[in-house]
Parts: sequence; structure tokens; C-alpha cells
Amino acid sequence: GTSGQCSASQSWANASGINAAWRDQAGVWDGITADGRTLLANIVETNDTIWTAAAPRRGRTEPVRLSLPPGSYDDPTWTPDGRVVFGGQSNLWLAGADGVERKPLLREKAIVMEPAVSPDGRSVVFVSQRQGSRNLWRIGIDGGGFRQVTFGRFDSHPALSADGKWVAYVSRVQDQAAVWKAPLDGSGSPVRLTASGGSNLVISPDSRLLAYNTDSGDTQICSFDDGSIVRKLAAPKDSSDLHWS
Repeated sequence: GTSGQCSASQSWANASGINAAWRDQAGVWDGITADGRTLLANIVETNDTIWTAAAPRRGRTEPVRLSLPPGSYDDPTWTPDGRVVFGGQSNLWLAGADGVERKPLLREKAIVMEPAVSPDGRSVVFVSQRQGSRNLWRIGIDGGGFRQVTFGRFDSHPALSADGKWVAYVSRVQDQAAVWKAPLDGSGSPVRLTASGGSNLVISPDSRLLAYNTDSGDTQICSFDDGSIVRKLAAPKDSSDLHWS
């Protein structure tokens, strides 16, 4: 099969096409439901709210604010069945699309960032800072199976492969960053894919290619097998997200 095409998006307003509805609030598009009907975003200035809105030409355009207690909330993302996972209040949370029914997934308080839900919706990989190191951790959507995935000093930006076997991430040692991949089941050692770091990692639907924004500002596509460069693209100014189609 083909790997598809990779494209970059900018702000929430530009990506969703509902600039007027979003008014003056600067939001970041964090995902779209599996049926392509509903977008998800949080407010970048304050991180105190999470919003949903219909995708372009999908009905209502007025954003709806999730019902959450006052606090700071980061990096919301959809599960395949339309629930929302996000970090905040020293925990990792699972909530309904309206935010009313929610529960913490971790048994103890922790700094949680960048959750990524597995394609089958059964687990979440996220970044957590513990004992001076920032690593990737994995937990079941039911709160079970909690374990550490990476063991670097400063690991971030997890991206899960569609086949559910791998997580790509950026690991930084001192001032040197690189893109790595690690088996989600812990069956092997991490594999270094690039000689430098990046952000906005996204793996192609067939798990053959990896696209990411380089530290120099362009977009690079490499083999997800060995990291060899396949293509370089000029990224739009201020691009904030990459997507495969």
C-alpha cells in the first residue's frame, strides 16, 4: 500500500476554517474524531480550557467549552470512540466529549504532557517528569498496565505507529537531540533514526515513513525503518502540526 501524503497545518482557526466562530481566542488544533466530524483544541495563552467544534461543513460552527473545574489543562487528544484524554491537575484524565464524566488514570500525582492514544484505543503513551528525568510512559485506558517505555534523560514528542508496535519520540542528551523509536511492548532496545532533533512527529498510516519538523524549520520525511531521508519539504510559516492523508 501507499504511505499517503503529508501536509502541514497552522493555527486552530486556519485549520478548522471557523475563524469567525473562534473570534479572538488563539487555539491549537489537537485532533479530529475518527468520523471526521468534530475538532478539538485548547487555548494556548492560558491552557485553562478545552474546546470542541464541528469540522468545516459539518454543521454547527460555534465552539463548545468542555465542562471542567478551574485549572490548567494541556494537550487534549481524542480516543477512537470519541472520548478525550488530556493532562492537567497533576494527572492524566479520560473524559467524555462534554467533559462531564471524567476520571484520573494515574494512581498518584504526576506531571503529565503530550498524551498519545494507541490506534486501538486501549492504551495511552505520555510524557512524565519523575526524579529529574522526563520519559515516556504507558498506561491502559482503564488505568491498568502502567509502565515506563523510555529511559533517557529528556524524552518527548511521542507519536504512535498505526500498527501499534512502535512509538517515535525525540530524546535529548545535554545539548544534542535526535529522533528515536522504541517498541511499545518493551521487547527490544530503542533505535536511533536521525542525527538531529525535531518536533511534530507523525508516522504514515502504513508505518513505513516518519514526517517531522526539523530544528531548522523545514519538514523532513524519512524511512521509519532506518531513518534514511526520503524527502524534504518547505514547511509553511509558523506550521504547528503535520498530518498524513
